[in-house]
Amino acid sequence: MAVAATGELRVVNPATLELVGTVTTTDPSVVQEIVSEAKLAQEAWGATPLVDRRALLVRVAATVLERADEIADTVVSE
Repeated sequence: MAVAATGELRVVNPATLELVGTVTTTDPSVVQEIVSEAKLAQEAWGATPLVDRRALLVRVAATVLERADEIADTVVSE
């Protein structure tokens, strides 16, 4: 069962006070449920064949490299 976000946290550049973006939040009372879901996902990931995990991670790495400048700008703004 996926836990729905219940709120929003505004991320502001402390140097300019400009809005960098928003992050969804959820109620602390559902943290244990989220942790349980993460454990199930970890088990599923571990059961995924190595070749499939590798292929996915190669795609993730390529996307991170393609967007490295954008990611760096966001991190610096935070």
